Amino acid sequence: MQQEKISAILVTHDQNEAFAVGDHICVMHQGRVQQNDSAYNLYHRPLNRFVAEFIGEGALLPGIVTSTGTIATDLGEITGNLPESCKHQDNVDVLIRPENVIIKDENENKAVITERYFRGSGYLYTLKTSGGVELLCLLPGSEGLQIDQSIGIRLQIERPVVFRRP
Repeated sequence: MQQEKISAILVTHDQNEAFAVGDHICVMHQGRVQQNDSAYNLYHRPLNRFVAEFIGEGALLPGIVTSTGTIATDLGEITGNLPESCKHQDNVDVLIRPENVIIKDENENKAVITERYFRGSGYLYTLKTSGGVELLCLLPGSEGLQIDQSIGIRLQIERPVVFRRP
């Protein structure tokens, strides 16, 4: 349709369909626009908690802002550019996507695998940390970790998405 310079509106509840055909996607909730943006920005730069939780898969990890650009969490420090609204000692939540969770057996941060879903090119695991937080981890390949297995994890986040806790 871009070649023909024709505009169209597609209403769908299927995120994959919206990402596949939409140049701009408008996320609405209870009749209000939450974010109107590219699929990339909706996933990587959600403007609010609703969009962060609605688009893609992920979890919110609690933390405390300890200094400029640093958040202390149960899984270690997360550093990066934080929103200006985040001040020292603020309670925040950091969006953790499946690709942010790295399996490292020698890591001191432990989690237990509670669920496993085959996704064709790999597995999506639900992990429960010692602090009780559930995270998702996506591992490509035929690696088949087992339910109830304890594993070491670390976070790899280039640009943290952070929301102040109310």
